[in-house]
Parts: sequence; C-alpha cells; structure tokens
Amino acid sequence: MEKLAITNLKITGIEIDKKYHCVKADTLDENVTIEWDAIGYTINLFEKGKAIRIRKKEANLLFEKMSRFCRENFNISMSLYYAGKTEEDIGSCTLISGPDDKKEYAIEKAWFGQGWVFKSFKNYIEKPDAPCYVAELTDEIFTANDILKLCRNQKSFADQLFGELDWQHPASELDELVASEEWYVCENCGKLVDYMCGEGDLVCPFCGTEVEE
Repeated sequence: MEKLAITNLKITGIEIDKKYHCVKADTLDENVTIEWDAIGYTINLFEKGKAIRIRKKEANLLFEKMSRFCRENFNISMSLYYAGKTEEDIGSCTLISGPDDKKEYAIEKAWFGQGWVFKSFKNYIEKPDAPCYVAELTDEIFTANDILKLCRNQKSFADQLFGELDWQHPASELDELVASEEWYVCENCGKLVDYMCGEGDLVCPFCGTEVEE
C-alpha cells in the first residue's frame, strides 16, 4: 500500500479483541483494517486479511489516527479504552454507609505493578464520581474527577497520570512527572505542558508562554 493511501485512511469504528489482546479499527476502505497490539504496543496494517509491511513513521501515523478516534469519540486514551473494557478491578472499594450518611467505604487492596492498591479502570472511564484509585500508603479515595481536578482539568494529562499509578499517591506522581521534565507547569497560566524532556511542546498551548529550561 502506498504511503499516500495510508495517510488518507479514515477510521470509521473500533472494537476490542480480547482473545488477541488488541484494538481493531475499521476504515472507509472495507478491505483495510488496523490493529493496535495492547501487549507489544505495536501497530499492524492488514489488507484483505494479509499483513502489510509499514515503516515506523507510518505506524506512528496510524497510531495517532486510532488515538485521535478514541479521544474524539470516547474522550479517553486508547490504552485506557482497552483497559476499561478488559481489566477487572484491582482490589475492591465498597460503599458501607447508608444513603443519608457520610460516605464510608470498605477498602481491600490487591497487588498491582509495584504495590498494594485499589484501582478500577471501569470506574475511571464510566463513573467519574465513583472511587477509582487508592494508593498503597494511604486510604484516601480518588475519583476520576479528583484526578482531573489535580491535572488542572486537562483530560489527556489525567488519563496519563491514572495510567501511571500502580502504588503512588496521585499528587506525588504528578510532582515526579514535573520533576523529571516529562511535564512542565506553565509559569504564566498554571496549565500543564507536555514537555517530554524537551522533545514535546516548547510553548504553552494555552497562553503561548515559552517553556523555561
């Protein structure tokens, strides 16, 4: 397939394939499908069921197309879209108080990544006011809206932060992302900037202030 055809591919829908751990995308060309491997984080292109060799740059372009489709249609990153459809809750966080009482929860943590936590991808995606995360060293409960607020109401940053959490307190992990220069806090407007150690945004997309190294 020519590069121009890859550039012009338009995604019309996506679905989860749990058996093969991937996200499949249909395109306007009914003979062409795209797959994102959620285990190996690779992009594969198929025409009439046959794999097509593509360059890294073209794979990155297709990944961007799929990511944009998820963001525009589901307001979520592709990796979290996949996790929300396939991952069971890690641990549990059960409401034990009555409807007229102050909400109290029974928290049971389970091992995940680097520590003992409660984490619910489904609640993060589908129930923004329901508990979705409790860090290892605290019983403080976070909802998706709490994490969004922590990230200055910037959804893409909230998604990335939630995806990173596997024992850390969300505020501490945010501070670490800033300290490592993955993110930058604009000194003018206070918004987060995807700095990526100098490989990302060098100007705040909100107010135009240059990132100070």
